[in-house]
Amino acid sequence: MLGAMLRTATTILAWTAALLVLLASYELLRALVIRSFQRRLRRSVDRAIREKGVRLDRYKFTQKFLIRDEILNDVEVNGAILDRAAATARRVDDVREEVEEYIDEIVPVFSLVSYYQLGAQIARIFMNWLYEVVVPPRREPAGRHAGNGADPGAALVYVANHRSNADYVAIAYTLIDEISLSYATGEWARVWPLESLFKSFGAYFVRRGFPDPLYHLVLEKYVQLITRHGVTQGIFLEGGLSRDGRLRPPKIGILDSLVKMKADPAMTRDLVFVPVGINYDRVLEDEVLLRESEAGQERSGFRAHLRSLLRVVIGAPWMLGLNLWRRWRGTRRRYGYAGVSFGEPVSTNEWLRTLPGDIFVLPREERRRRVKDFAELLMQRIAAVIPVTPVPLVARLLLERDDPSVDRTDLLETLVQARRRLLDAGAPVVMGEAFAATRAGRARLDSEREARMAGLVSFEETFLDIDEARETLRIALGILGRRGIVRLDGDRITVDPAGRSLLKYYAHSVDHYFESRGPTVPRAGEA
Repeated sequence: MLGAMLRTATTILAWTAALLVLLASYELLRALVIRSFQRRLRRSVDRAIREKGVRLDRYKFTQKFLIRDEILNDVEVNGAILDRAAATARRVDDVREEVEEYIDEIVPVFSLVSYYQLGAQIARIFMNWLYEVVVPPRREPAGRHAGNGADPGAALVYVANHRSNADYVAIAYTLIDEISLSYATGEWARVWPLESLFKSFGAYFVRRGFPDPLYHLVLEKYVQLITRHGVTQGIFLEGGLSRDGRLRPPKIGILDSLVKMKADPAMTRDLVFVPVGINYDRVLEDEVLLRESEAGQERSGFRAHLRSLLRVVIGAPWMLGLNLWRRWRGTRRRYGYAGVSFGEPVSTNEWLRTLPGDIFVLPREERRRRVKDFAELLMQRIAAVIPVTPVPLVARLLLERDDPSVDRTDLLETLVQARRRLLDAGAPVVMGEAFAATRAGRARLDSEREARMAGLVSFEETFLDIDEARETLRIALGILGRRGIVRLDGDRITVDPAGRSLLKYYAHSVDHYFESRGPTVPRAGEA
């Protein structure tokens, strides 16, 4: 009996030992494979970054606990913690823990591999399958990375209009070979697994409209900290998506935090803002945003933003799958153009020099009024580089006519004139692959201009203008026709009454180019 029990126990121990050895071997093998895979990925990313000359912000790689300690040791933060503890009769350690939670929520953990392997691939697939992405040339070429015109030691902040949740991807996609951006991201992205993913991309989270002053102090100190160390950021000055297609009033919260840094003599580096204009032939959330605008009930907060995000997350794979099916059948159609345009950098140092006196000795409200003026200046710079894609331009011209039915030839003549005015004014008119032939024709004409008679040059330019306008009209009517916004009957183009609101939504994005006063924006807001 005892011998049988010993044999059973020995067998159990042997199997247990064998299982433990097997598990240990598996974990060791897995660790070696994962480590080898990670090293291979890292080497691949490092090689690509060196070859492309990507600008890296070293402070992004700082350990999170070091950033936390630096914020917690800030004199102003410590004073606010003591004041909160005294005002609420709480322990200082409890308030400090609350601040630490804010820091953990805001501060990202940047991963080079995540940004340049996972993020870059997602951006390429998403943008290339849904749109043709174009960075339109400007009359004064600043390059795709307009920050190249700024002081090399300056801290760069890309400021953009906000048309779609795809804006984050669109800007990062156009700059992926030159720089990595740390975005100010709304709390809509604080859901699993997006929170970890966005933080690995370097995004920091912002609770807009959150009432706790202590939270906003922590956020301000973090934004100032990374800016002081030269981390390149991207922010949307409007603070939310445009609901009706027009530019929204700028918010000055983060902008004010950034400008206040210049009050510190130790902040010797310049702070440079790079205007970014974004526009689409189709905004993925256009109908939802338009319904909110028409109802006068803009949905905000975590739940509303999450619903908006889910529409994109669920809808984008469906659109990608549909395009994949169409490609297999040879009928693939993208949603037109996504245009991203960069303006000339705006130096904070130069702006401050234009002001009478030192704004940092002014009362808080007076200083913020000056910052509002600066925000409106930046919004005007953004408006001046918003790309003109085919759908918004044609939508604008269709709405100029009282008759819902338009002759195609008449619309084409109007379009030729409108495009010429826009190009002469230096507006970033988007022309992609479909315009390759006319671009080649213009390049040839420019090279032969001196050898030709002026009359012949003008004659050929007119034909090129007509060809480009005809292609613009074809692209726009194809997209609007597939959506049922317009009906095509021979040479007649009829606007569906139910589609006029969408036409207005797209036309609003380029209306400022047709105003005699030039680009204008609404007055700035406080938050």
